[in-house]
Amino acid sequence: MQIAEIFSRYFRVVEADTLELRRVCYRLRYDVYCVEHKFLDATHYPDQLEFDEYDDRSLHALLQHIPTGAYMGTVRLIMPLPGAKRLDMPFAELCHDPRLQTGEILPFETTAEVSRFAISKAFRRRATDGTYPDEHMNDADMPNDRRLGISLSMGLIVAITKMSIAAKITHLCAVMDPALLRLLHAMAIEFLPLGPRVDYHGWRQPCFAQGMQLLEQLRKMRPDYWDLVTNGGRLDMRPTLGQATITRAAV
Repeated sequence: MQIAEIFSRYFRVVEADTLELRRVCYRLRYDVYCVEHKFLDATHYPDQLEFDEYDDRSLHALLQHIPTGAYMGTVRLIMPLPGAKRLDMPFAELCHDPRLQTGEILPFETTAEVSRFAISKAFRRRATDGTYPDEHMNDADMPNDRRLGISLSMGLIVAITKMSIAAKITHLCAVMDPALLRLLHAMAIEFLPLGPRVDYHGWRQPCFAQGMQLLEQLRKMRPDYWDLVTNGGRLDMRPTLGQATITRAAV
């Protein structure tokens, strides 16, 4: 099956726009950042919910496995402050490129930071060894581990794209694990380096992308992925006009 077929059959993007769904995001982040990778100290989160001061000004999304209803991935966009005269988000504290202070590369009022890009390893293990009690898990066309990984990552890219367009965001920045950058590069999703690597839960690369350029390159290099991200081209990608919608889960 094509990537869009795999995704639509097994996964959906859910806007985490209620307190209950936000708590699902925080619990999933705790599992990934405190338990699986131990980037953060689990003892700081006794309720097993990982959140910080930027969450109240962020847009959040979840990736849901349709056959089981399980949530296996999450991502947030830290939004710019209204009338911002500087980039007020964690990226600005970690990226040391002097052009960041002028708005030359990243416009202050329309740049959002991609953050907490998290996919549960526990779900991937269960999905690929068939231990979820679902009839679809043994289908011959169930994606193998590599295709599943691509599907999950692309699902979060779909979430980022839709949230960005809905919020009229033109530029994205992130401090990324080099392994994630390589994965995105293999999928023709190009974030450009900005400044040197920094030691932040291991070595990370500050990087950025201009939204329309990112999607245009994806369209040229990987039209199958572009088809998934833009819903077959039906997603209005004009940041000042587009109103993207993503599925809302019943609470």
